[in-house]
Amino acid sequence: MVFMAHIPVITSNIGGMAELVQDGVNGLLFQVGDSKDLAKRIQMVIDATGLIERLRKNIKPVIPIENPALEIREIYRSLVSGENNV
Repeated sequence: MVFMAHIPVITSNIGGMAELVQDGVNGLLFQVGDSKDLAKRIQMVIDATGLIERLRKNIKPVIPIENPALEIREIYRSLVSGENNV
């Protein structure tokens, strides 16, 4: 959801968000359970002029879930109706 709003994030280096965030490219990762590392990343955002904008530029557009869902619905509709135009 945050990437849909083009908002860079600071997240731990494990879990779902860690799979989406490239450290220093479109957000920042910190070592899970390491509050000092998290504080370091937050301070980095405060100190580094332009960092947020640089990270924001690297966030790729997010395809809304509705788009693939509509495409799949059309595929099923054409298969059921016998129109094999897929």
